[in-house]
Amino acid sequence: MKRPPATLCAVLCLTWLGLPSSARAASAASGGTPADPGRPEGHPGDAARGHSLAGAAFVGRSQRASGTVGSAAAGATVLVQLSDPASGWRTVATARARADGSFSAVWRAARPGRFTLRAILSAGSRAGASSTQPAASAPLSVYDAARATTFGSGFYGRRTACGTLLRPDTLGVAHRTLPCGTRVEAFYGGRRLVVSVIDRGPYVAGVTWDLTTAAADALGFPGQGELGTLAVRRPLQ
Repeated sequence: MKRPPATLCAVLCLTWLGLPSSARAASAASGGTPADPGRPEGHPGDAARGHSLAGAAFVGRSQRASGTVGSAAAGATVLVQLSDPASGWRTVATARARADGSFSAVWRAARPGRFTLRAILSAGSRAGASSTQPAASAPLSVYDAARATTFGSGFYGRRTACGTLLRPDTLGVAHRTLPCGTRVEAFYGGRRLVVSVIDRGPYVAGVTWDLTTAAADALGFPGQGELGTLAVRRPLQ
């Protein structure tokens, strides 16, 4: 079953298309952090009316960016741009503003990381579309998607391959090659959780990650399925 679309909405909306299967995690899941709401710049009124859901995308999977640039910009070309630490802003999609100023475009993320997505009017847009209007922007995390399982029960009280004493409340993940201590942001069902690599594994074909039982519970992860991951910090060598 495919996950229902999720959106981050203000002036700029980010809508997932074809994301991994999952049920949306309930707030009762302890320990996991609800995905941060976007904070669009320059439009406090619109931001106040926006929803606060995940600003997230998956590598190689389609995502829709939509919103409004105002009716004065009807017919103007809207550029959907992604920040790039190396080369600055780059255009990932274009759209034509409708009569009411709304627009919609589909794009794909090429690599994981933390970015900002924005919508601006093209420099060639007609004069009626004010070039002084602030760009609509939103923070965005792009994740790799991979199969994951869980571990814990039956191993409590033992040391992991990284030396961690495994307990029922231990938060962590296992990975075959990432150095012990690597900090990884896991994303599932609209929730995100930053944990460390504490063990080796899993050793099952097609499965990349193992979540501790506590980490899985915090995310509302059902035990196996697709998980979004982003390495946020490597350990000091």
